[in-house]
Amino acid sequence: MNITKGLPFRFLMTAAITFIILTGCSQDEPTIDVTGYWSGKILNPSAKTAWEFHMYLEQDGREISGVYSDYRGGITIRNTSYDGENIGFIIDVYPEIVTFFGMVDSSSYMSGTWSYSGDDNNGTWYLENDASKIDTGDEDDEPAGDSSNPFSR
Repeated sequence: MNITKGLPFRFLMTAAITFIILTGCSQDEPTIDVTGYWSGKILNPSAKTAWEFHMYLEQDGREISGVYSDYRGGITIRNTSYDGENIGFIIDVYPEIVTFFGMVDSSSYMSGTWSYSGDDNNGTWYLENDASKIDTGDEDDEPAGDSSNPFSR
């Protein structure tokens, strides 16, 4: 697999470098607190799927931690970054990883892009902060099709 070919890889690398530079330049404490339950959707245009996912985030200054969950269960997020506007984190979908980058628009909405390392696939995501939208484990959360890994193509 040649990871240097294709526009998506170059775009994501440029976005990642820009994100790192921007988050490294700001030393102020974030004004938007992302602590709480978040609920939203992930869109995978290559596989023509979309599914619900949920997150519980805790914030301490510029540090965030939390759990991503969807119809497959929960995964602790890692390599988090948050500067009050830009947010980033990684989840492990063994043996690959999914990297999320986005913007926190308000204390009730964030959105961005994701990239799957398994096949250089990517898509978009959004989350809304609403404590009433806690994962119920409903079967409706599953994406269409029978893919065991919805991030892959």
